[in-house]
Amino acid sequence: MAYANRLTACSSTLCRLKPINEDQPFASSNLSIGYGHLLVLGMTISSSIISVYMGYEGSQVTGSSVVFSIIISCCIAFLSALCYAEFSTRLPKVQGSAYSYTYIAAGEFPAFIIGWTLIMEYVVGIAVCASTITQYLNTVSDGQMEKAFVTILGPINIPGLSSYLNIIAFLLTCLCGVFVGSGIRILLPLDIMSVMALASILFIITCGAFYGTSVSWDSSSIVFTHNFYGVLIASGSIFFAFSGLDIIATTGAEVNNPVKQLAYISPLMIILVLVVTTVTTAITLSMYNVVDLQIAAPSQVFIIRSIPFANLVILPGIIASLIGGACCCLFAIIRIAITMAKDGLIPPWFGILNKTTETPLFTISSTTLIAAFMAMLLSTATLINMTSIGTLLACATVAICVIILRYRPSTDLEIVYNSGEMEIGDATVNQEIESDEESEIFTHNIENNELSRRHSSAHSSKPKPSDKTNLIAQSTSTSARHANPHDYHQDRSKRLPTYVSSSVVNSSLACYFFLLLALDALVVYAYDFLLVAAWWVIVLTIILAFTIVAAVISLIIQPQTSKKVDFMVPLVPVLPLIAIFCYTLLLVVLPGVAWIRFSIWLLVGLPLYFFYGIRNSWQGRMISEPAECSIQIQD
Repeated sequence: MAYANRLTACSSTLCRLKPINEDQPFASSNLSIGYGHLLVLGMTISSSIISVYMGYEGSQVTGSSVVFSIIISCCIAFLSALCYAEFSTRLPKVQGSAYSYTYIAAGEFPAFIIGWTLIMEYVVGIAVCASTITQYLNTVSDGQMEKAFVTILGPINIPGLSSYLNIIAFLLTCLCGVFVGSGIRILLPLDIMSVMALASILFIITCGAFYGTSVSWDSSSIVFTHNFYGVLIASGSIFFAFSGLDIIATTGAEVNNPVKQLAYISPLMIILVLVVTTVTTAITLSMYNVVDLQIAAPSQVFIIRSIPFANLVILPGIIASLIGGACCCLFAIIRIAITMAKDGLIPPWFGILNKTTETPLFTISSTTLIAAFMAMLLSTATLINMTSIGTLLACATVAICVIILRYRPSTDLEIVYNSGEMEIGDATVNQEIESDEESEIFTHNIENNELSRRHSSAHSSKPKPSDKTNLIAQSTSTSARHANPHDYHQDRSKRLPTYVSSSVVNSSLACYFFLLLALDALVVYAYDFLLVAAWWVIVLTIILAFTIVAAVISLIIQPQTSKKVDFMVPLVPVLPLIAIFCYTLLLVVLPGVAWIRFSIWLLVGLPLYFFYGIRNSWQGRMISEPAECSIQIQD
C-alpha cells in the first residue's frame, strides 16, 4: 500500500497541470504583431528550410519525388495547423507554444520534455541556416572558399564533421545572436528579408519557364531513387520546415486578437508554403538532373546551365531568407525559455531580461554559442539529419492535447477570466453554465467542497483571499470525481465527461501513441521478415494492431465536453488520431543521428528537471504554498 501511495504521489507530481494564466507580453511589447508579421514569421523559416532540404533530400534520398515529400509534409502539417488553431482559440494569451499547451493539458513532465526538445531543435535549425549560407557561397565561388580554408586551417577527414573548420558559419551564427540580443525589433527586418526571398523565388520560377526540361522526370529510377520509403524519409526530415507553426504560437501574448489571428494564420501559412515550395522545387528540378544536385541546388543549377548572372539575383534573397530563418529560431527559443523559467522548470537566469536591451542575454548567448560551434564543426548533411524530431514530437503532443481537452470535464475549464468572480464557502458564485446537466454537476461539486470545508473548519481558519483561485481549481478538478457513477453508464449523447471517462481517454491515448511507435518500427525495420511471412513478426503485428484498435474504440465511446469555441478541429478524435499516426510514422523513419541527438540532449535535460525543476516548479510551490493566480480560458 505504501508503495502504491508513493507511486500515485510521484505520478501526480509529474502530471500536475498548469493553471491557464494570461501570460505577459515578452519584454515591452506593445502588441503590434499583426497578420502580416505572423505570416512572415511562419513562412520565413518554412521557405528557408525547404530551400536547404530540397537539394540534399532530392539528390541523396528521394530523387525528383522530393516534390511529393514536400506535399506529404504539407498535408500532415495542415492537420497540425488545425490543432494549433483550436488551441490558440481555446487558450488565448498563452505564451510558450506546444510547451504551454502540453503543460496545461497533459502535465508538467511531458511539457518539460517538449520545451527542452524544442529549444535544441531551434538551436540545430540556426546551425543549419548558417552552414547552408556557406554552402551557397562555396558553390558560387566554384569551391574556392572551401579550398582556401582547407589550405589555411587544414582538412578534417572525420565522417559527419565538416571538411574544414567553418569559421564563416560560426561568425554568421554569432552575428544573428548579436542582432537579436541587441533588442532591435526583428519584425521589420524580417519583412524586408521575406520580400527579398520572394523576389528570388519569382526569379527562379521565371527562369524555369525558359530553361526547364523534363530531365528529372524522364525515368522512374530518377523520380523514386529509393522507392516510397525514400519519400517518407524526406517527408520526416523536411517537416522541420513547419516549425513555423510553433513559432507563431509563441506569440500568443503579443498579438491583439489571438483568437482570430492565430487561428486562421496557421492553416493559411501551410497552404501558401505548399503552393510556393512545390512550384519552386519542381521548377528547379526541371532545369537539371536532380541526382547530381547538392545542398545549394538553385545556385548550382544556374552555374551548370551557364546562367551565372542569375546567382547575383537570387543569392541575396536566399541568404536573407536563411538569416531570417535563424532569427526566427532565436525568436522562438527566447519565448520558450522565458516561459519555462517563469514556470520554474529551468533556472531563472534563462528568463532574466537585460535592462537596456530587454532581451534574455544569457539565453541568447548560450544557445547561440552552441549553434555556432555546431555550425563550425558539423557538416550540413549531418545537421540536416538531426532536425525534425522535436517538431514532430511537438505536433504529436498538440494533437494529443486537443483530444484530452475535448474529453476533459467542462467544469475543469469553466473558470473564465471575463465571467466574473467565484468564491467557495461564504462567498457567491457568478459563473455562466451552458446546460442544466453541467450546472447540476457543478452544484454537486460545490456542495461536496462545502462539506469538506466544514469538516476541516475545526482545524483551520477561513481561507485567505489569496487562496481563492487555488480552492476554485481544486473544486473544479474534483467535480468529476464526485459525479454520480451512474452518469458514466448513461446514453453517450446525454453523458458529460467525468473524471473516470477522462482517465480512460488519457490512458487510451498513451497506449495509442506508444503502441503506434512500436507498430511503425516493426513494420519499417522488420519489413523483410514481413515479406517472407515470418510468424513472429505477423503475431506481433496482429497483437499490436488489435490493441491499437481497442484503444481507439475505448477513446471514441467516451463523452466529449459541450463547450464550444470559435474554432474547433472537425471530426475529433478522428483527425487528430490520423495526425498522430502520421507523426509516429515520420518519427520512426528519421535518421538515427536525429535520435542520437535527441537522446543526448534528453540525458542533459532529465537531471535538470529531477534535481531542479521538480523542486522549483511554480505549480508545485502553488500547491504546497497556495498563491494567488488567475485562471482563464476562452468561453
